[in-house]
Amino acid sequence: MNPLELANKNIRIQINEDLSLTIRHPDSRILWETSKTHRPTLVYRRQGTPASSDAEPRKLLLSNAIASVSVFDDGTYRGHTVRLSGFEGVDVEMELIFGLLKAPGQEAQTLMIQAAQVGGTDKGIAIEHLYRLEKCVKSSGQGSDGGYLVLPHGSGYLIPAECPDELPGNGHKGGFIGGRWTLPMFGMVRGTDGICAIVETWWDCEVSATHTPGEQSTLDFRWASSLGELGYPRRFLLQFSEGMDYVGFAKAYRNYARQNGLLQTLEEKAVETPAIRDDINAVLFRWPAWNPDDAQTVLDEVRAVRE
Repeated sequence: MNPLELANKNIRIQINEDLSLTIRHPDSRILWETSKTHRPTLVYRRQGTPASSDAEPRKLLLSNAIASVSVFDDGTYRGHTVRLSGFEGVDVEMELIFGLLKAPGQEAQTLMIQAAQVGGTDKGIAIEHLYRLEKCVKSSGQGSDGGYLVLPHGSGYLIPAECPDELPGNGHKGGFIGGRWTLPMFGMVRGTDGICAIVETWWDCEVSATHTPGEQSTLDFRWASSLGELGYPRRFLLQFSEGMDYVGFAKAYRNYARQNGLLQTLEEKAVETPAIRDDINAVLFRWPAWNPDDAQTVLDEVRAVRE
């Protein structure tokens, strides 16, 4: 497959021959690249092999295929559909869709990526490294990208590049969204550039996050099977924006949730459950550090919080 490009006046995205991605500023400066060593990989079982079999699942690089390309346009995203077939010795047909958000005036540029098995008798059971994001965290002055990782673990983790402790420590590297991870939103910042991943089909998505001091921080997305197969398209969004930080990630996810009917404010919920208003009015505020000179400022801020 020859390299493909998606572009507008704010960003250029190249889909390379090995299916890795290169995201550039319009001036050709590289903003982000997906991993060259951990490339999109299909895990599959041959026809007739039951899921309970002791036979090890097999793997193949998605780029080891004959690719046919067509235009994709669903009214919201426009880009390319890449159909992959002709894998040596494997009867599987896969489809990858790459679409750039068409809506003008968006501060963040949004790339939609979708993967699905669309044919063949062998069964795809997972897709690994679609995609893996990496960031150098070497010591300052030695090529470090700086910045941090944003992870939806508990109430949220922010892992700075200079963090001296390895992540995940003694815990698990990965985990499913809805289990290990509390939101389908992950972020990475280096310098003034941020990348935010919002996983739309999150229920079978496993995300691995690592931080190795002095080396790199990574986010790696793996799509698991449902009832032993890739029975529906897996889909996620990558948003890029200069100056996007962890607050920008939160705003991006809130905006996504609002657009998709997932956001309900307390004001809206109180219409259905009036007792919520009683709960809000019963909240007590305590000021732990007493300084009479700050009294008016503190009271003004408390009133703002209540509103």
